[in-house]
Amino acid sequence: MQQTRHFTAIIEREDEGYVSLCPELDIASQGSSVEEARNNLLEAILIALFTLTTTIFPNFGRVASRTFHPFILQYLSLFFSNAKIV
Repeated sequence: MQQTRHFTAIIEREDEGYVSLCPELDIASQGSSVEEARNNLLEAILIALFTLTTTIFPNFGRVASRTFHPFILQYLSLFFSNAKIV
């Protein structure tokens, strides 16, 4: 059974760039544009989820590392496709 999780992406202008935050996961990033801040936040979330998964399931990284990142990237991009500037 597949579960769907929705995450919030808050992107705010700060000085010369943008700061992005996912409050549910307490993960933040930044970028020089909204798109870069969004992409950097997605990358930070991917790294956190991959680290968490491989910590809980040590063999997961060896077995599924070639398919994990594209799957998670596609999955998370659904939730951040409507990020708005605050």
